[in-house]
Amino acid sequence: GAGYPQLPTLRINRGHTLQRVGRYEDALAAYEGARASFELQDRVDKIVLAGISEAYVLELLGDYAKAEQRAVAARVAAEQGLGAQAPLAAAAIVQQANVLRLRGELERADALLEGVGKIHAARPLHPSLAIVFHAAKGKLRIEQGKPEDALAEFARAVELQVSAGAEKVDRAQVEFHQARAMFLA
Repeated sequence: GAGYPQLPTLRINRGHTLQRVGRYEDALAAYEGARASFELQDRVDKIVLAGISEAYVLELLGDYAKAEQRAVAARVAAEQGLGAQAPLAAAAIVQQANVLRLRGELERADALLEGVGKIHAARPLHPSLAIVFHAAKGKLRIEQGKPEDALAEFARAVELQVSAGAEKVDRAQVEFHQARAMFLA
């Protein structure tokens, strides 16, 4: 990593590519390698991003315990290195909340997302993170049996994507329509 400063970034990009094509174990290895290299460079922001990516892939692999550990480690690194109100701390918290939701720990997930909501109210999140935040809240509201609230959260996520000029509205739109179908059922 130290001799080739761009190597960790290449590893992250490789991880994203492998993740997109469904090679999750390989993506995980790429993210782990990137995080280790970023640690040698003392790049806290990149360490956190790699950790969040690891947590997400572990979630996709169904290893929720390790996914939560990686999300918590990313959150701690962000809070200690960038501050508790840092957007990357919020991103790690949202990832942790997603894992908790999947494990059925809805109250803990809700408490974490409420904390992110307070961060968002104090200092608006970047639109891409706000979209993920509202989508996560929508998924949680579905699990809690609150389809009206889920619908509102997914609608907010789609609205943010459209207003940000995002080209990839499809994921939030699919979730919005799922929530709408549940609401109308």
